[in-house]
Amino acid sequence: EQLDKLNALIASGGGPFIGGPTLSLADVTYIPMMERWAVNLPLTVGLSLLPALESAGVAVKSEGAAVKSEGVAVRWKALSSWIVMMRTVPAYAEHVMGDDYSWTALVCTFQRMLAGSTTDESQRAADTAIIKKADYNAKALLLEMGRCDLISFRPLHREQAARAVLSNHEAIVEDAISTSSKSQQWFKRLAEEDRNLVGMALREACRRLLDVEDTEADYHFDSPTDAATIAEAARYVAGRICVPRDMGTPPAAALRCSLMQVAANAESYAWTLSGGLL
Repeated sequence: EQLDKLNALIASGGGPFIGGPTLSLADVTYIPMMERWAVNLPLTVGLSLLPALESAGVAVKSEGAAVKSEGVAVRWKALSSWIVMMRTVPAYAEHVMGDDYSWTALVCTFQRMLAGSTTDESQRAADTAIIKKADYNAKALLLEMGRCDLISFRPLHREQAARAVLSNHEAIVEDAISTSSKSQQWFKRLAEEDRNLVGMALREACRRLLDVEDTEADYHFDSPTDAATIAEAARYVAGRICVPRDMGTPPAAALRCSLMQVAANAESYAWTLSGGLL
């Protein structure tokens, strides 16, 4: 009912913003909750505010914006158009907005908390189904980001991503090998002895972001196990990035793209070096 009212309000003003053609305080007030619901509601209660978020395999453009899927009806058309329009406002989309992956990861976290606090079997089963759907969506988003053309990102956004990694390098490595994680505890951490390999994955991701010539001898793997560990480290860090906590949506999309490509490349090395056994 409340969504119906908001949709009617936006439609009555002629859009694309809540008060009409101009961005106002009303848009700034409503968008934090609505951006979250646009990702969360399809996963938790099956309501879609945006066509692109109806399916698990959400396509992602090079700058991290969701691509509209075909043939999916949206009940709240004015509301949907408003959310899409807000994603084109640079001050919001590049600095304030949480991205689809981060909100999906939040569902993964909260539903695990809820599932662990109930003794009702039917509710536990419902929570488990949501967790599986959210986990699937999160993995699909990361895989899709890895297929982006890294060079298509603006140099500014690639530099911002590299700067964030370099300035927080030690903290990122420590998180990856932590034995006392406080969030996303279902993520498999790496071992203390893998510290250098985690660092290697981060350096390679930054090299790709900055389009620096590959002269790093330490990225040429000596063993398939090392290559597989680097792939695991790159995927782990990509899954831990939170927007806008760590950085804005465009640099986060660039960093995830680079990390997922590092993971794919390292995994290919591992397979080749092991003779197809790993």
